[in-house]
Amino acid sequence: MTSQRFILRIKNEIYKSKLNTPIWEKVVGLNAEGPILKNGWSKDMVEYEGVLIGKSQHGIIRSTDNGESWESVISEGGVGIAVENIDGGVAVISYNTESKTRRVRITLDKGKTWEAIDEGLPPSLSISSIIQMGEYYICGHPDGIFRTSDMGKTWEKILPSLDEKVFNVYKSGKVLYALPRVGGC
Repeated sequence: MTSQRFILRIKNEIYKSKLNTPIWEKVVGLNAEGPILKNGWSKDMVEYEGVLIGKSQHGIIRSTDNGESWESVISEGGVGIAVENIDGGVAVISYNTESKTRRVRITLDKGKTWEAIDEGLPPSLSISSIIQMGEYYICGHPDGIFRTSDMGKTWEKILPSLDEKVFNVYKSGKVLYALPRVGGC
């Protein structure tokens, strides 16, 4: 059986479940006055091999102690947009205020180092989502849906945009879902 822990935010407080039980405990140190919530905590986070990686108002954050403490791992002046599990790691999208674009990165070492995989992707303010399906990373972009099989060196458009909307991409098993929406979040 896989060990599971859940993290829940209710207003300005965070709770975590005890492993494999329905018992919840308040996370001490994370409240409205704590650095993460005060600076824009987000409900979006993923867990990979015991490390939590989430998005915040100031970029991408991680915790190596089950949410007791957090550190900033990507901060380019903008917000974290998306976090997704991939094979062997995590993919994220964050906003860079200097270039005024969203950046796509992956980590394969629990958030210690990050590799940009958006080299061949047209720069954009509205990249919306990143997922992995098999050997491909698939990205929702204002120009359509793109995929790469070479870690972002080249991207192929597999579906054009629809009425100037951005596709948010999701997967369930082997099925890809693409939902067009205005804007990139």
